[in-house]
This record gives sequence, C-alpha cells and structure tokens, in this order.
Amino acid sequence: YEAFRQPGTGNVFIESNAGSGWSTAVQVPGATTPDAPAIALDGSGIPYVAWTDGATGDVEVSHWFIFWSTPLVLGQGSARSDTAPVIGWANNTLYAAWKGQTTDKVWYSQGTGLTWSAQTLVPNALTPDTPAIGSYVASGAPLIVAWTTSTHTLQYTDLTLGGWTPVATIPGGSNAGPSLGFDASNPTTYLAWKGTKSNEIYYSSTTGSGWTNEVTVPRSATLTSPAIAF
Repeated sequence: YEAFRQPGTGNVFIESNAGSGWSTAVQVPGATTPDAPAIALDGSGIPYVAWTDGATGDVEVSHWFIFWSTPLVLGQGSARSDTAPVIGWANNTLYAAWKGQTTDKVWYSQGTGLTWSAQTLVPNALTPDTPAIGSYVASGAPLIVAWTTSTHTLQYTDLTLGGWTPVATIPGGSNAGPSLGFDASNPTTYLAWKGTKSNEIYYSSTTGSGWTNEVTVPRSATLTSPAIAF
C-alpha cells in the first residue's frame, strides 16, 4: 500500500499493489492535508491512514474495513500538530506519534479501529520534524521512538515494561524526520534518514545492542524524509 497527498487539493488517496501493478487511486473520505500522510497495516492487514488537517491541526486517522471509517482525531480528540504524523504496527499494537502543535514535544497514542488512548508524552523527546516509530525484536517487542533534534542529531528512546529508557544517540545526523522499519526475519531494526549536508539517504541498524555506523544507500537522494518498511 501507499498513501499520498494530491497536489492542489490536499486530498489524500491510497493505492495498492499485489505484484501485478498499482491499483486505481481511491480517495480517503474527509482526509485533506498540506503534508505527507502516513500509512500502516495492523496485524490483520487492515490499512490505516493518518494525517494532519491543515485547517485545524487535528491529527486524524481512518481505516479501511469494507468501507472507510469516519475520520477520528487521535489522542481521544486532543492530538494537534503542525507537521505530518507517523503511524505503525509495533509490539502487536497500532501506534501513532506526532510533534505537538507550536511545540517540539512528541506525543503518542495507541489503539485499534475506533478506540485510541489519550495522548501521552514521549519523555525528553524534542523535534521540529515528524518522529518515527518501530519495534526491536520479533516477540515482546518494545516500542522505539526516534527523532531528529533541532541541532540535527538523531536520538531515540524505547518503551519497555519498565517504562521509557534514557534518550540515546544514533550515529549520523539529519535535517528531516527519520523513518524506522523492522525486519522480523533477522530480527533487525533499521533507521533511514536524509543527510544534513547532502540529499543522500543513509541508514543504521540494530539488533537491540547498539547501532551500526551510518551507511549510504547507493544512488539515492531526497529533499525530504525517506521511508522504510518490511
């Protein structure tokens, strides 16, 4: 699946590809945004699309099951942002995260279908961009949240049974939001980002015991945040 914003209108569309080409684009009812929408599948393969409403700053989500659900404001109606949100499946749970409106604090909410938890702060996470969310290990996977600081440092923290771990640094730097992807076959977690002084894409990986040095993705370039998924 992919989700995208239509230039001019800001309407959000979704397409799918089962291996024989991309489907006709279908509009997500009620979804308009000035930013990139986010998309993820839950454990049953149901697609969820999240976006920030340009008029209100509401962070909203809709999912497809026979038909599109009515857009719901995350955080039990309290989620606001001035950048794009992120949504993903981690630790057998659907999570969404976003930068707060007029603040660099990072918030998150979890849920399924039409029920989402109240918004909760990610401790000591500050970013001017869209954060990233992902997992660490194949079973009992903790939630990991990563972000780019205002000084272009890459940082992260984990949500474990004991609570959030201290903020730590990932090798490399970026002036746009990073992206997290989890390969359950290894298992390995990957972080991808745009370089600070170049448009090249870099990545680092971890199996849960430290991150590798940054690696360049050959023949890659972007002006904004890259995306990664498994």
